[in-house]
Formats: sequence, structure tokens, C-alpha cells
Amino acid sequence: GGGGGRRLFFPGVSDKRPSVMCGRLFREVGAPSWVSFHSCRHRYATQLYRQCNDLRIVQEMLGHSSLQTTAIYLQVQPEAAALAVRAMPGLVA
Repeated sequence: GGGGGRRLFFPGVSDKRPSVMCGRLFREVGAPSWVSFHSCRHRYATQLYRQCNDLRIVQEMLGHSSLQTTAIYLQVQPEAAALAVRAMPGLVA
């Protein structure tokens, strides 16, 4: 799914086979129940964005047609939030 014929690192979620297979493997190795193919996809998106700072690149790699969908995948990093707050001392009392 998505990506116009390109091979993406994480295939589109319209094909559930990779997700089901990964879920089985995660359970076999004793991973916590919250670990899933989809949680790995979110982690990948977050780490990619932290490296490149370009939402369009992340969008392309995930195969999303919408930047709004891609933005949902990005997790707020506490250290990044703290840095942003420290960068604006005049706004924080």
C-alpha cells in the first residue's frame, strides 16, 4: 500500500500479514503486549523525524497521502519538549 510502487521500509497497513507475523514473533520472544508492528512503525517515524527534521520525508517513507496522518505517528520526546520550553524563557514565568 502507498508509495506508488516504491519499496518502503514499512509496507502500508492495508496488508495485515506483516503485522500478524510480527505480532506472533513478538509474543514468542516474550515482548510486552503493547509491542506491535504498528508501535514499531510509530517508533520508526519518530526516530526518522528526529534525524531528518523533515515531515515530508517521513510521509514518503511511511507511504501516507496526508501530512496530518504522518503527524499522528510522531511521538513527543520529553527532552525535545523541555528544550523548546527552555528556548523561550520570556514566555515561561
